[in-house]
Amino acid sequence: TGLKNIDPSLMRSNAVKFTKENIPDYNELNDNITPTSWVTKGPNGVMFGGRVRSLVINPANSNLKLCGSVSGGIWKSTSTGIVWNPKTDLQDPISIGSMIIDPLNPNIVYAGTGEGWVDLYGGGIYKSTNFGDNWFILPGTIGSEVSKFRNVKKMGSDYTGAIYAATEDNRYMDGVYNYSYDGGLYRSNDQGNTWTKISSSNITLNHYNPNDFIVISPSEIIYAVGAYFYQQGIYKTYDGGVNWYLITSGLPSSGYDRIALTSDPSNDSIVYAAISSTDYSSGGDAGLKGIYKSTDYGDNWTALNRPPNLVSCGGRSYLSFQGWYDNVIAVDPFNSQNIYLGGVDMVKSTNGGTSWFQLTYWDQYYGFPVVHADKY
Repeated sequence: TGLKNIDPSLMRSNAVKFTKENIPDYNELNDNITPTSWVTKGPNGVMFGGRVRSLVINPANSNLKLCGSVSGGIWKSTSTGIVWNPKTDLQDPISIGSMIIDPLNPNIVYAGTGEGWVDLYGGGIYKSTNFGDNWFILPGTIGSEVSKFRNVKKMGSDYTGAIYAATEDNRYMDGVYNYSYDGGLYRSNDQGNTWTKISSSNITLNHYNPNDFIVISPSEIIYAVGAYFYQQGIYKTYDGGVNWYLITSGLPSSGYDRIALTSDPSNDSIVYAAISSTDYSSGGDAGLKGIYKSTDYGDNWTALNRPPNLVSCGGRSYLSFQGWYDNVIAVDPFNSQNIYLGGVDMVKSTNGGTSWFQLTYWDQYYGFPVVHADKY
């Protein structure tokens, strides 16, 4: 009774307090229970129950994996992914949008909070020095600085050990948006202690609305930006963020939305972009503007052959209506001819993008193997 009159922030802090006070007793009780036989009874179709937008594998020991859940915190496996244990149940916030391993020390991991694409925001960046067993939030990303790190949509690094975070300050709750221009591309040269914004205001409209980025070197960075349904494009800096230039050669000039980027692990001069469309008609773009490739670190681009529209996506592209929300592209690190695209369903090319075939189906009605819709 009267819950609607309680401050939501107070409700959240009370819940964290309750968890901290009760979880030791809960764990002690359940540690003494011997499970017999269990059958899944639900819940089914839960959208916010724990979708994954980040996964990292320890380069020194592939048995060690960390998984970041949008609404369930960080989980760790020491058994190649067979068993997972929660590591941030006593932390606040627990919405995890991205993670990155320190390039100079595989035991150091950074985890950015907040999703940024929908309505689960966070605040700050966590750091672990023992590959995810313990976490603390970086002081320079909370307090008076928290609006700069409300939603950490992507993290990256360079060979010098610098850490990057592409962020957006979008706080959505109950249909109300609270928004500032504090987001952008930030860099830390001291393992997360201090951060500097390197995205420039000459990225005229949406430098605080990142889509994706690729760090080529400390000097060269590719940065895709754009607000929802308001395109901006792909920018590049050649001087570490002092100046940014809009790249237009071979890229669409209008009618596009979110841009997902990836580089070829075998050849970092080769970069790909999967660009969603604002035209969802099956006779038009069908939600996909195109797949583009650059062989010169993002300076010039060419369009690859278009993946076929899919029956499982209503006769639209693999992105369907959702390219603004789930849009991912990846290249096989062992075979550069294998390219993967993910949205509602997944498609794959085994010849560098000359042709494509459907890889997964979100419902068994359409085919097998069945993999849950919405690939991140």
